[in-house]
Amino acid sequence: MKKLLCLLLMLALALSATAAFADGLSGELTIASRYTGVQGEAFESIIEGFKAENPGVKVENQTFTDNYEDVMKVNMSGKQLPDVFMTHGWSIMRYKEYLLPLNDEPWAKDIVPGLFGSIMDTDGKIYVLPNTNAMTGVLVQNELLKELGLEIPKTVEEFLHCCQVAKEKGYIGVYCAGKDTRSPAYILNLMAPSFLLNSADAAEIGASLQNGSFDWNKWAAVNEFLMQLKDNGYMNVDCATADTANMSETLVAKESLFIFQRSSVLIEAWDIDPEADLGFIPMPAKDASDEPYLVGGESQAFGIWKDSKNIEAAKAFLAYMARPENIKLISEVCGEAPGLQGVEVDSGNLTPWFEAWANTKVQPWFDRVYLPSGMWAIMRDTGSGLIGGETTIEKAGETMKANYDKLRSQQ
Repeated sequence: MKKLLCLLLMLALALSATAAFADGLSGELTIASRYTGVQGEAFESIIEGFKAENPGVKVENQTFTDNYEDVMKVNMSGKQLPDVFMTHGWSIMRYKEYLLPLNDEPWAKDIVPGLFGSIMDTDGKIYVLPNTNAMTGVLVQNELLKELGLEIPKTVEEFLHCCQVAKEKGYIGVYCAGKDTRSPAYILNLMAPSFLLNSADAAEIGASLQNGSFDWNKWAAVNEFLMQLKDNGYMNVDCATADTANMSETLVAKESLFIFQRSSVLIEAWDIDPEADLGFIPMPAKDASDEPYLVGGESQAFGIWKDSKNIEAAKAFLAYMARPENIKLISEVCGEAPGLQGVEVDSGNLTPWFEAWANTKVQPWFDRVYLPSGMWAIMRDTGSGLIGGETTIEKAGETMKANYDKLRSQQ
């Protein structure tokens, strides 16, 4: 009798589980991102949490690093994308035609208003869940800055002076990890607003960039800044070949004063030495008539392929990611502000810097607003070519113009 009762109980439990499984989500999701290291571990923990709540959904987590853009280009050309994928700042300009509008999702009302400029199209549609809001400045070895008797530079002239003093004392002014061509491109991209948009005729220049009438002779000033760093010996000697893995170490060791990179490098540095006196400062303005600025906008964001066969499961995954505890986790491991309102983030050593620059003007990522999709790759090529001695300021400008015209005509 007891055996029969046990069997009946087991059968009831099995039927209950089957019914629950049948009522829940099912299907398969492919998720693509660029997360690695600590960020990759955090993202994997979110995926595992989602799977635990939705056992009927199989999830394939695809992680790419430097070749993410190439993989996505192949996917777009074949019209076969992952169900959920990271848009890494390009939800509107590059991926919009492949993405599902998400305005009606419950978390959409909580998006930080300042992000709409980079994630909303002219029709008022949004296509991504923005996990974080990138607030990027120049990374600084603050203790070294003080030891050299320097103040935070507010203009390009003051910034170059800091680099000169650092050089004279045997330090690196700006560390550039040129093995990854994004490193010199970051300098061009982050400083472009200083020379082109942070001035009295910013509106006119911005409009000309967007309508195709921009005078590309003006771009020479951006290239010249990069070459001033290289030619004056303000960069590391191996700037064209250095590895990004060394960026955090060179800050901790007080070998370098500045780095043009995201705040995630600071997080890695504090993992090495939690007491290191590091931080970030606004981009220097062209001159005293302008003001320093931060660069911000869409960063850690995910969208849904509009032709996915698992849209309901994909929406459920975004909803799971949008939970405060998950937004908090991604924001903290990436060293960025949350993309949704109402999420309290422990930014650790970054907190006083976020507070210090809370009222600083924010410029959008230059290439994402003012250049056609595809120009980031051209900036990587020209920036790398400049510091590697493979091109000149004039030729790099001509390359930018030729590709700008070509890509605009295609889009």
